Amino acid sequence: MMFSVEPVWELLSRHLDACMLRQAVYSSNIANASVPGYQPLEVDFESQLRSASALLQAAPAEAGDLLQTIQPQIVRAPVASVELDQQLALMSQNALHYQQLLRAFERSIGLLRLAVLEGKES
Repeated sequence: MMFSVEPVWELLSRHLDACMLRQAVYSSNIANASVPGYQPLEVDFESQLRSASALLQAAPAEAGDLLQTIQPQIVRAPVASVELDQQLALMSQNALHYQQLLRAFERSIGLLRLAVLEGKES
């Protein structure tokens, strides 16, 4: 059986998209904090990952097709108002997560490069 990096890169790419969308949502929440009746938004991504994980355990061969269906979605937050300090903390946490994902992506590319070059320096 041959390992494919494509599903790994697809999953990393989807995670990065979710992080970028989260930053935009947090910014929107902060910008609208003083608007009467504004209900904060959030990004739903992890629940889709959990569902996909359960499906993959039943049918691992379907990984590529299943990853195509996972998309971050904007939903209403279960809170009634924007808490500025919470939104800023979430933004910081999300930025750290984004940086970790970028490092993981860079490492996977480095491993692929090493495999292609068979350990030889160019």
